[in-house]
Amino acid sequence: MIIHISFKYYGLSILCFLAILFVSPAITTAQEIGFLPEGVSGFSYEYQASSANQGFNEGGAKIDLKRFLSDRYNANSTEIGGSVSLESSAHIVDYQYGFSENLNLGVTLKYLTEKRNSTLTADNSASANSQALVDLYQDAESSGMGDYEIWSIYRMVYNDSHDFRIGFGYVGKNAPYYYNDPDKVSLGSGTQELLLDVHWLFYPQNIEMTLEFKYTNIYTFSDSVSDPDGKSYTIKRGN
Repeated sequence: MIIHISFKYYGLSILCFLAILFVSPAITTAQEIGFLPEGVSGFSYEYQASSANQGFNEGGAKIDLKRFLSDRYNANSTEIGGSVSLESSAHIVDYQYGFSENLNLGVTLKYLTEKRNSTLTADNSASANSQALVDLYQDAESSGMGDYEIWSIYRMVYNDSHDFRIGFGYVGKNAPYYYNDPDKVSLGSGTQELLLDVHWLFYPQNIEMTLEFKYTNIYTFSDSVSDPDGKSYTIKRGN
């Protein structure tokens, strides 16, 4: 289940939007970012909350989260008792400024709460992988600032037929990332990211329709993290 509330303030116009979505357990993109005129500032606030006790197998079918984690860690779910679930909430604030006629600048800040509820136990004869999974996924909760994002939108073409924009962003790694720490839940990704977003709206003449094309790419820099014992590991994510 996901709950999403957003509030926007642009100049003197106010839009308040409330939506409650019952969908698969994953936080979706909350809103499209508009383009502000030169000299105009905009703020938006969003609240997101989600909970999950299921995952998806390779075939795309929903399975119990314990089974999902067992497959991920090569553990035997029949050797593990109890259950595990995840809860997440986010307060998200965006500030956007019309720097020029064709350029907007912005920053996104998040305050996150991540919680893991677990009653997992391992049988006395459980394998090492099963015991490791149980040890790693115990009750834990973390709250604090998430990774910040600095971004820009450049409007290259804007007329009666076309609205073509290119966006660039940078995501820092200021939020804590915990590797193999059963007592804490990560609030950040542990890596830095560069974002590219291409957005083209086409309004055909004499036709009551709009064509929209979007392309997004994220480039992740590999980075090093440490576990509770001080051992260093390199995080690599696909680009």
